[in-house]
Amino acid sequence: MTIEDVNTVAEALVNHLKANGVGGTDGVVEFYPNDTVPTSNLPESFVEVVGNGALSTPVSDFGIRSCSLLLILNVKLPGDGAANSVRESYLLNRISNAVKNPFVRGSYHFSLDKKNLVYSGRSLYAGYSSKTMNFNVKIY
Repeated sequence: MTIEDVNTVAEALVNHLKANGVGGTDGVVEFYPNDTVPTSNLPESFVEVVGNGALSTPVSDFGIRSCSLLLILNVKLPGDGAANSVRESYLLNRISNAVKNPFVRGSYHFSLDKKNLVYSGRSLYAGYSSKTMNFNVKIY
């Protein structure tokens, strides 16, 4: 499995979220797969999907490849610096509804890691809060 394979899997997750009501035409959230986040003019909220950890082909599952993806929800903080919990909850609910565990998109089988909230707190982007979830992916 190559980095390009992981990039394709990340795009499949983004497409699944879009097709299931996250983001959509209302412009609630923008998506940036594979480290494509712009360096300026960030939207009010956005989702990054990137590879996480090693790429593998388990010996016991010959022909099946696997990888992990991080889904990172970033929400702009209000002027007082407190978390925008209403917007975060709204977006997390939309994501949750779209990723009923497990789900399939083409030959990709996604499952939200049972310890799904990897990080919750301030984002690496100034003025944003962040929620990070891990997805395990098997490719058949």
